[in-house]
Amino acid sequence: MKRLPTAALCLLTVALPAWVAPSVASASTPAHTDVMFVFDTSGSMSGALEEAKSEIQEAMTQINTALPDVQYGLAEVRDYGGSAYDEGNSEDLPWKLDVPVTANQSLVSEAISGLSANGGGDAPEAYGRALWETDTNPTVGWRAGARHLIVLVADNVPHDNNLDEGIPEDVWVASSPWDTGEELPGPDGIAGTVYSAGAALDFQSILQQLANDGKPLEFVDYHGESGYLPYWENWAARTGGAAERANTGELVSKLTGAAEAGAEAPLPPCTAGQTRNAEGKCAATPAPPPSTPPPAAKPCAPVHGSIGKRLLASLKCTAAQTVLEAKCGFGVATLFALPAKSLRAVKTVKGLYDLSKIKKPLQPLAKLFNSIQSARFGKHAPRGFRTGGEIIDKLKRAKTAYDIMKLLPNIVKAVSKHDFSKIALDIADFAGLKACVEGMVNALE
Repeated sequence: MKRLPTAALCLLTVALPAWVAPSVASASTPAHTDVMFVFDTSGSMSGALEEAKSEIQEAMTQINTALPDVQYGLAEVRDYGGSAYDEGNSEDLPWKLDVPVTANQSLVSEAISGLSANGGGDAPEAYGRALWETDTNPTVGWRAGARHLIVLVADNVPHDNNLDEGIPEDVWVASSPWDTGEELPGPDGIAGTVYSAGAALDFQSILQQLANDGKPLEFVDYHGESGYLPYWENWAARTGGAAERANTGELVSKLTGAAEAGAEAPLPPCTAGQTRNAEGKCAATPAPPPSTPPPAAKPCAPVHGSIGKRLLASLKCTAAQTVLEAKCGFGVATLFALPAKSLRAVKTVKGLYDLSKIKKPLQPLAKLFNSIQSARFGKHAPRGFRTGGEIIDKLKRAKTAYDIMKLLPNIVKAVSKHDFSKIALDIADFAGLKACVEGMVNALE
């Protein structure tokens, strides 16, 4: 294989999705992770392949420590055998799956150890097609609900009609267009491919697809051609990832660090009209479910007389804004619940508090609870209002004065008339609801 001038050993490209969450904002360590290694096994990789294989086997161990439930797979990339890119190696494939994603790590280790470098043809390789197949080919065996991580070990650039597209001019390696030849059409003997014969695979579009599918690109330049790193930095950024260089002996730490960083990196936003689904992929934003119109409000029958009568009538009315809500709808959340917690430490005798032993701010509430606990409950008390404890629990859950008012019609049915008056007035004293309560009491009595 022909090479551009370089002291490169290899370029390591890592595609790492961040796992979010629906909607899709900050990420956390995923419960499951799938790692697919894709090695460039063309002839120019012979010197680097042994070192890379050894380093990645150690990296697998460290990744297992950093991430839970990791499964691995292995694939190879060369070029289009028998084409103008690779005339002398008809057996070469742009992508070949060796081991689908599996929990059996020894299978992957053995397959990595058996890799050899041959063929490849010209300098650029079919990296775009390899990334596309690794993303889309169903034989890879990606697990649903797992983070998907692609590791591409390579030493060059992909095929594309203009690698300078979208790259700042001050870092160009060659004048635009830097044409390394487009990815070739055809299935090319790839088992299970979903590629449609004749469809164009543009490298920049493949990068966008990785971003859409939740696979950002983390790039580690391992002794690669220095002029290529700015390109990979730009390409990785388009997917939500980043690029950096690793020196000899740093491959393990760079791989492990990339995996951990990728777990927390935010994915780029989807295009207009799309959101990320539970799998982390961009998909059309689902239309909101049709809203059910609220039932038509029942008009309140005209009620004349005291405020109490009008308040009582409003309890039976489904109008959008009742008289009771208008006059007694202010919030009282935690009014009963918080001070009730302070009373827990105070001892009672037969369920009643000794007011002389209670701090003055808590005495009104203790007095109310005593009135409720000492009340005489009738045989026909409504369900949920048959004991003092049940009524106190409901008061603790009240969030507005309106909630308290709605309890009174059932309390009056549960206890004697005298006890009801006492309970209601104690509520008014403690909660500051004199106008609401007294009017309701007069109506109910």
